[in-house]
Amino acid sequence: MTSTLGRAGRSASPRRVSIAAFGVALVTLTACGHRAPTSAPDSPGGAGGPGAPGPAPFTVGGQLAAVAAASATRAWAVGSTANINPLAVGWDGASWRVRLPAPGGDKLTSPGGGSFAGIAAASGSDAWAVGSGQYGLPLIEHWNGASWKATSRGFPADAMPHAVAATSARNAWAVGAIGSRPLIAHWDGTSWRRFPSPTPVGTSSALDSVAAVGAGDAWAVGRTYTARGPIPLIERWDGTSWREVPGPRIPGGMLAGVTATSGRDVWAVGSSDSNRAIIEHWDGTSWTLSASPRTGLAAGLNAVAATSATNAWAVGWTLSPGSFRTLIERWNGARWTSVHSPAPGMLTGVAATSGTNAWAVGFWTATGIAVVERWNGAHWT
Repeated sequence: MTSTLGRAGRSASPRRVSIAAFGVALVTLTACGHRAPTSAPDSPGGAGGPGAPGPAPFTVGGQLAAVAAASATRAWAVGSTANINPLAVGWDGASWRVRLPAPGGDKLTSPGGGSFAGIAAASGSDAWAVGSGQYGLPLIEHWNGASWKATSRGFPADAMPHAVAATSARNAWAVGAIGSRPLIAHWDGTSWRRFPSPTPVGTSSALDSVAAVGAGDAWAVGRTYTARGPIPLIERWDGTSWREVPGPRIPGGMLAGVTATSGRDVWAVGSSDSNRAIIEHWDGTSWTLSASPRTGLAAGLNAVAATSATNAWAVGWTLSPGSFRTLIERWNGARWTSVHSPAPGMLTGVAATSGTNAWAVGFWTATGIAVVERWNGAHWT
């Protein structure tokens, strides 16, 4: 099962934030679903304390918005370069390598501008990256094990994908927005096809994350805007159709990430207008709120990944006096706890393959360098 997060571009009420990855981070991009306090200082805030990272083993100019891992030796992170072109980097088990969108090179097909917002991997030779391309058109790329190739056949031209999930070569879901309505599209191995999405009551809605357990079970989360502000939106695929599933009705809340290990174990995370993190859990019957550790003056979660019922990660940001720092929380089967994160800034994506291998990507606006944090089973570096 692969769960990813990422969003950028034309959606209902997009928010302007910054994004980075692997330890420090990046520049500014239009992202939907991510929240940050408007007055958060970009200060190192103690980055040199215990557990602070040494020289980064990998740096690249620009920003990374999402990450996906097929195994301990194969992962991808996507975003945009410093001059706002799509950016994809790959992990081969030993190092990260940059795959720039250059005509005749890696054949990423939007050299004229744009950014990736989401990434998913079904295997080492089957991955998807989605986002906004040249002229604001949807950008859909597929990795076949050797190169990236534009694969947008059947995808609505006026849609904006925010995230993607894949379980096999014939089963991938992309979600986002199409105008003021939620977008859901499916890849069946040949082409993309738009699926009807429930129409929530509100002025506009968008989906910002998607997770798939198999061909007959998938989840998508986001937000619906009402006259009183946003509320969380949750939808589920049952193998036949998508339907809205009621969850905790949190005023001013929105969900930015979702992950699933089974039909009875699903996590969704987000934030609220009160600058508090939201964590919700599906147990096969209903959604309930789960306690998030209170960290700093304010906090929010942007992404979540799980490998089992006793191992899940959620990432985002926390604000303390004088510092705006990355936030990492871990589920151990009983409760969520905060885990030290070495980077200042904000984390926007997380992926995990086991209890000893996980990646997180995010941002820090003080630099223009995208970096990545890794969990080795003992600590994040």
